Amino acid sequence: GVALRQLAWGQYKKNIQRWFYWESTYYNNFQGGTGESNVFKDAHTFGGLSGRDYIIGETGSNYTNGDGVLFYPGTDKVFPEESYELDGPIASLRLKHWRRGIQDVDYLALAQKIAPSKVATILQRILPKALWEYGATDPNDPTWVFGEISWPVDPDQWEAARRELAEIIEPASIRPD
Repeated sequence: GVALRQLAWGQYKKNIQRWFYWESTYYNNFQGGTGESNVFKDAHTFGGLSGRDYIIGETGSNYTNGDGVLFYPGTDKVFPEESYELDGPIASLRLKHWRRGIQDVDYLALAQKIAPSKVATILQRILPKALWEYGATDPNDPTWVFGEISWPVDPDQWEAARRELAEIIEPASIRPD
């Protein structure tokens, strides 16, 4: 659940001003050869499906769940039996986690002006490694790496970090009468 939240923190850590998310309604897995995705029944949205692993479940080349899907169709014309018949899209949890991370960056920026060393400590604790700090598994294709993530997967740790940032910011905003 926190993978998209950490993206915004990684942007902040690496001073990246803009982020391009490649797709938000990837309902047709033409690159993986599986065609239209019933996003309300099947989490697999990107990459090929070549089998099942008894530990990790379905697997395949570039296999991912929910990649490229930030919104679900409010009215599904391809799989009408799954349609909610809503006017407009339904936000995914991925989108909500990304928004939370973007909001966290506002906290980071405000707290940075008050206590930069404290912010650096919080940032290093929550996100020890980000983006290219991981290196690359294949030097001939440096676009990916196979390894462990550095950030906590417990959402409570992210909320605790946000609370620490708020505690830095709040005293600075209180002015005596």
